[in-house]
Amino acid sequence: MDIEEEIRSLQLDSAEDNGDVNPEAANLDVEKSDDKMEEGDDKMEDGDGKMEEDSVDPVAHEPKVKEKEEQHEEDEINKKRHLNVVFIGHVDAGKSTTGGQILFLSGQVDDRTIQKYEKEAKDKSRESWYMAYIMDTNEEERLKGKTVEVGRAHFETETTRFTILDAPGHKSYVPNMISGASQADIGVLVISARKGEFETGYERGGQTREHVQLAKTLGVSKLLVVVNKMDDPTVNWSKERYDEIESKMVPFLKTSGYNVKKDVQFLPISGLMGTNMKTRLNKEICSWWDGPCLFEALDAIEVPLRDPKGPFRLPIIDKFKDMGTTVMGKVESGSVREGDSLVVMPNKAHVKVLAIFIDEDRVKYAGPGENLRVRLSGIDDEDILAGFVLSSVANPIPAVTEFYAQLQILELLENAIFTPGYKAVLHIHAVVEECEIVDLIEEIDMKTKKPKKKKPLFVKNGAVIKCRIQVTNMICMEKFADFPQLGRFTLRTEGKTIAVGKREAADLSTRTLVAAIVENLDIDAQSPATSSFRIADLGCSTGPNTFFAINNIIEAVAQKYQLVKGHSAHLPEIQVYCSDLVSNDFNHLFANLPQDRRYFAAAVPGSFHGRLFPKASLDFVYSEYALQWLSKVPPETLDSNSPAFNKGRIMHEKSAIEVVQAFSDQYAKDMQCFFDARAQELAPGGLLLMLIPGRPGATLPAQHPSYPRFEPLESSLSDMGLIGGEKFDSFNLPIYSPSVEEPRKIIENSECFDVLRLETQPERQIPLCPEGTRAGCEKILTEHFGSEIIEPLFDRYSKKVQGRSPINSRDGYLVGLISGGVLVCRSESHGKFSVQAMLLLGSKDGGWVCFRTPLTAEAIGHESRAGQICPAWNKGRIHYLNASDEVVRAYKAQYVKDMECFLHARAQEIVCGGLMVLTYPGRPDGSRSFQAWENLAFQVLGFCLMDLVTKGVVSEEKVDSFNMPIYSMTPLELEAAVKQNGSFSIEMMTNLPDPLVDDTLSVPQLLASQMRAGVEGMIKNHFGEEILDELFDLYWQKCEQEMLEFLAVLGHNFLVVLRRKAD
Repeated sequence: MDIEEEIRSLQLDSAEDNGDVNPEAANLDVEKSDDKMEEGDDKMEDGDGKMEEDSVDPVAHEPKVKEKEEQHEEDEINKKRHLNVVFIGHVDAGKSTTGGQILFLSGQVDDRTIQKYEKEAKDKSRESWYMAYIMDTNEEERLKGKTVEVGRAHFETETTRFTILDAPGHKSYVPNMISGASQADIGVLVISARKGEFETGYERGGQTREHVQLAKTLGVSKLLVVVNKMDDPTVNWSKERYDEIESKMVPFLKTSGYNVKKDVQFLPISGLMGTNMKTRLNKEICSWWDGPCLFEALDAIEVPLRDPKGPFRLPIIDKFKDMGTTVMGKVESGSVREGDSLVVMPNKAHVKVLAIFIDEDRVKYAGPGENLRVRLSGIDDEDILAGFVLSSVANPIPAVTEFYAQLQILELLENAIFTPGYKAVLHIHAVVEECEIVDLIEEIDMKTKKPKKKKPLFVKNGAVIKCRIQVTNMICMEKFADFPQLGRFTLRTEGKTIAVGKREAADLSTRTLVAAIVENLDIDAQSPATSSFRIADLGCSTGPNTFFAINNIIEAVAQKYQLVKGHSAHLPEIQVYCSDLVSNDFNHLFANLPQDRRYFAAAVPGSFHGRLFPKASLDFVYSEYALQWLSKVPPETLDSNSPAFNKGRIMHEKSAIEVVQAFSDQYAKDMQCFFDARAQELAPGGLLLMLIPGRPGATLPAQHPSYPRFEPLESSLSDMGLIGGEKFDSFNLPIYSPSVEEPRKIIENSECFDVLRLETQPERQIPLCPEGTRAGCEKILTEHFGSEIIEPLFDRYSKKVQGRSPINSRDGYLVGLISGGVLVCRSESHGKFSVQAMLLLGSKDGGWVCFRTPLTAEAIGHESRAGQICPAWNKGRIHYLNASDEVVRAYKAQYVKDMECFLHARAQEIVCGGLMVLTYPGRPDGSRSFQAWENLAFQVLGFCLMDLVTKGVVSEEKVDSFNMPIYSMTPLELEAAVKQNGSFSIEMMTNLPDPLVDDTLSVPQLLASQMRAGVEGMIKNHFGEEILDELFDLYWQKCEQEMLEFLAVLGHNFLVVLRRKAD
């Protein structure tokens, strides 16, 4: 029996053994194991508690007493509501002084401390600053009299606990002000009534205006406007001055978005003297004021109730080490208890809550709105940055690198215009991140509140636009409609706020897509035998649109799960299949996979007009702007003897009725094949959703937007003299634009699907894009006319479409749900579903087993940069052959880590009893490194690089910082790794014949070609593209010189078969 037959027999054995095994049992989910341990611990604690309760030892009742005390404290906290109050306004308006006076009047600061501050201020000849010293605690702030950091303090009234956030007023510290305002529930705008000071803050460029706009954008919906310094000799509690300030502020507050009657209240105070703050104004001081004092106004403010049962969100504003990792922030949603399991986003680190602190008090529970210090386990403080968000595990906050937004342009820099490519700094909660405007989608007409018809190329001050924004690093943010607190942001550049905005859903079609999924997806019909949700994108192209679509689909699926199973429902693992023709550039697609993706991705090359997937293997199929492409051009349109011969044209839109009918018939055949294939591939209850570029009913094909897109292409071919020849007459674009009713009739005839939703989207404008037309047609044109016509053809095309108006396009949305009829023949597989997994890794031709993880490259690179300090520094070599023992140990240690990761991942993916086959080049047990054939190959490559150093082509430092992340393992090392993992048994381990000893003359050439194919990417990234040809020519020469040494070392290739154990 040969090796292939042995593997086949093992596979059949595993299929028999696996008959009654539930695949979910094969999921090695560390989190679930931890949960079980926690449950076990809880049960043990309960058991211990019961034993202690039965005991007569009085000490045993102490934990119960403590629990009651803690519950009492929690109840006391919850009796009073908690509000965060941010004090904003122009520099020197008296914010810190007012905040200090509040703390003094509420008993948070004693007389002795005040006397100390009075003396300190007097010694600095700043007698009026002493109250500000309560809030401004560092020496720089006291010396300059300017708040730099956001001051934080606490006080209470009879009904409310307040946290004061004292924001800096100077324009240099606006980013700090944004950080403070983003945590606030209400705002206190402090305005100086002193002559000249109000005007300075209110004029263009003053911080009074900017702070108001930022506060509104950041979610401060209620505002107290306190007119301070009313006791100043230039004012002397003048009603005229107070009214003047109010009359100027009210219109500005309205234009900033505040409802002045409901959300804004004015009152006069003296922050330095404390007048009209805790108690109302004495009529002898101010006869005209009959309103409340500041404390009464704060107590009377009503803010919307927060949801303590919502998904947990705590944006992290700071972190430090304190008996573990401690983070600080405000709870924006949900609640938290000691012992909760949470996740830190965007790095997806799972943590456990060890302790919770409100102010200085440790509590068991905290609800929304509280400012907390949370001690965590499972993460180091170095792995946390300001702007990370502590979230629910079941419903984590989205993390994005690109998003759609609506922006209001406030005031651009002088002579600046807002265009794609504009760069700024984005501020949202505690995040400060560089960003770039990728695309301007539409401009909103401020009069009609509707999008303008023309796509904007740029906008100026005052414009409201929808755009696409890209950030440098991944950030956490919500859609504004879902979560306003974490969906608002500001854009600043060169110290100036230039725009405010909110994150939105992509467009109307996206909202329709989400609604269709939420309304129609039947998650209860999912097979209980699989724990994953499987999505296929047919006609994916090379992105990025496919990534946007997949994210929208996953968000909609998550919404559906939460609606049906509650906020705590765990979304199953998502598997996404990206499918397109074999000619598609999948390398480009996968090179641009989003870092923040929440799914596993795989490519499935092939035509969607036929079967691509196993039966009942998909839950959701999506196709966007792809189904207008036919499987082929109708043959009769190319037949000169047919009445449907499309002579002199490349499209059907303005051709004879026979040509149009031929294209329509071909479309019907292709769509029937498409639906038949999908009916077999979709699982019971699965959804098929398609976005089809079409035309309204009762319209002619020439009225579809594809005509104005391709007509200039046809005329460009004519200008080049290609029309009229046989070559031209035998060419047609395989594209058809159906009416809305055509797909409906095809679906009804197929009896495979029920049409749940079929609607025409509103007209939208699409600019004529030469790049898009070229991307879609270049391959077809090249195959038929040759590559030499492409450049001149699209040069002509670009000139023809330049200046033309955008296309008015309509898109039909089609949603189908599999009906029961077709699925009767497949219903037997609905109850049980088992897959035998067989993975072939490595190359059967003796290729390398490479552990090219970032960890390997970083570890070796870091050791190299460490210089002589690190004993594992691999100076002058790119591999561990003939290196020091320390280097060899470093490689082996990395191999052990990587194999554990590899085996752990496969253990979660392969069902119990499933097989995994590995082929790898290695070396025999007990052999030395030089006895591995591939190690010699890398040593020769290292010699070549050092020769280039001698020639001055590359630097020695560059070589010293480069190592090949490849390790040749022995069978015993692999056996030890499998044993340590514990999830697999070794069913077979055998030698494979050496493929390189048959033809010695071809060995150097084969070595050089294989080496270049395997390492060219790494060499290019590290050394640059310009050395590649010289390096591998040199490598070929050296292989010829070292031929005898290569032939002296036999290549050892191993085959190993592993079986997944039952848990």
